[in-house]
Amino acid sequence: MVFHHSGKKLLQGGGGVFRRAALMPFMFIFAVITILVLPGFLEQITEATYPPSLTTALAPTTTRQPTQAPSGPFDRYLDCLAARINVDRHTATEYPFPNDNISIPYIVLPVTVEEPMMISLMCNLTVHIRRLVYVQNGSVPSMTAFLDAVMAAFKSTRRVRVMRKRGNFGYATALNMALRDFLQLPFDEAPFFFMANNDVLLPGGMMEKALPLFYSASREGRDVLDALEAEVATEPNEHTPQRFRDVPLRSTDARHALVTSRLLPDRIRYQSLEQRRTAFAGFYGDLYPDSRDQRAFWAVTRLALEVTGYFDENCYPAYHEDTDMIQRLRLLGFKALRVSGWEKTPMIHIVGGSQIAALKSLALPVSKEAQAFLKGSHAIIRRRFSARYASAKCRSVMWCNSTKVAPNKQDGMPLDAFVIYQRRVCTIEQLEEQLIDRLIADPSISSPTAIRMLANAERDLGNVDRLLLDGTFYYRNGSTLRLLTDCAALLPSRPLFR
Repeated sequence: MVFHHSGKKLLQGGGGVFRRAALMPFMFIFAVITILVLPGFLEQITEATYPPSLTTALAPTTTRQPTQAPSGPFDRYLDCLAARINVDRHTATEYPFPNDNISIPYIVLPVTVEEPMMISLMCNLTVHIRRLVYVQNGSVPSMTAFLDAVMAAFKSTRRVRVMRKRGNFGYATALNMALRDFLQLPFDEAPFFFMANNDVLLPGGMMEKALPLFYSASREGRDVLDALEAEVATEPNEHTPQRFRDVPLRSTDARHALVTSRLLPDRIRYQSLEQRRTAFAGFYGDLYPDSRDQRAFWAVTRLALEVTGYFDENCYPAYHEDTDMIQRLRLLGFKALRVSGWEKTPMIHIVGGSQIAALKSLALPVSKEAQAFLKGSHAIIRRRFSARYASAKCRSVMWCNSTKVAPNKQDGMPLDAFVIYQRRVCTIEQLEEQLIDRLIADPSISSPTAIRMLANAERDLGNVDRLLLDGTFYYRNGSTLRLLTDCAALLPSRPLFR
């Protein structure tokens, strides 16, 4: 069975590369000015006024907050956030959302140290957000205090929430924490999953134009889900390989080393490349409000996530998890939706969101702990752990490259599945934690020195890539799925830096 929709052709982008390139210097200058000036500008706002981003660009249905004298940028941020989630923070009143397609149903914002950029984004957006989730990564004290204050201000509502885990658990894990929450919601409340960095600036009207298209593209897949649920309920069946029948290859609960989609049936999992590429042909997967594939601010449809699965958490601590997801979407036949009309005024992504180097390059105040986190994370990323994993994955599972014929020539894992190689991930996490501790203790250590220290520590341990194993054996522990364990229990306590 091949799934098709009746779909009409939605907006597509094209061209404009030269014009965008010519505009980039001016766009970057504008972005820098915005980030530098916004906090000070907000602090000077008087009792009877609002930021221009709210007074001139708000959707007509947005509920305005009572005019009260702000005490600084944080209060103005709270006002902007309240406008986004349609809550009066002073009276703890939740206002109903308009029954329209101009709101974000669910958005996740992974955060580390970028408080000024969080303020900028909330005051730049002009549409309602029905559910907003911040996932804190890195446990930097200044961000912890910031988010605690946010939750104290909005303790009466569930429209904004904070998710946390100890330490730096990686960007893919941050997305997956929110994604599991998203997938618990009814389809009508969660037709697409929006992901964003905080260091983006959108031109006025971009989201108002994109969101109705996103809803239309996502709803095309609703009826397919019921058929998939019924089919997966019959597994294991004649399509299930013998090696996966006694311990089925299905896990979505974050308790096991194995992570799979919920609804990609074995019938499609083990098809040839040519057959599998027709499985969801015509359906939309990745959604972009711009004419470019800018994955600092994008969404994925519910159908695509239910069958493609989760972001690969072996891409630790960041990078390649999005390109891995896109490759899997394409291999199932999903296409991208890009909204044209923004070639001359595209969305601006200021700098890499996972490194947040802008905070230092723009001379914004950064705590000692945040500086150490930035420097340590930069060193980890320069060691290319994610890139090394992505390369090894392509060599083993044989489906990253579209010229390959099947997803299961080597380790047998279908494209919606991955195994968390926990000893490798925990070793990298341990390296980063100890490096950051050293950088807090001695802020004079330069970035090049930190990178050399990290390379020496990994050499002493042995190349962490040796910890990549055959997933078809590692996913199980005898007759059951292998459970994840705490890193502290898995690895010995040991000093890694001399």
